Amino acid sequence: MAARRDPELAARLRERVADEGRRLGKLVDEGTSDGLLDPDLDQQAVVRLAHAIGFGMLLTRSMGLDLPDPDHWHVVISRVLDGLALPPASMPDTTPSGEQR
Repeated sequence: MAARRDPELAARLRERVADEGRRLGKLVDEGTSDGLLDPDLDQQAVVRLAHAIGFGMLLTRSMGLDLPDPDHWHVVISRVLDGLALPPASMPDTTPSGEQR
């Protein structure tokens, strides 16, 4: 909110978010190349989702709201990440030939 009133702060924050976005974008590209993420997903959309989650948690902490139990949070985040993966039918078959799954 302070960035709205302070152009210098806004510029620094934009630069920092852009740097983080580039790093996250590389991770998204690597995950896509490795077959972990669905290539049909837009890189910027995945990066912005990560930003939204991160910024949301920063806001939650700054407001003094209760944070979820870490184990419960990991389950939720794992499910979100699973949703970014290739659909099961699209996953590459890595079993040796002739072996049943």
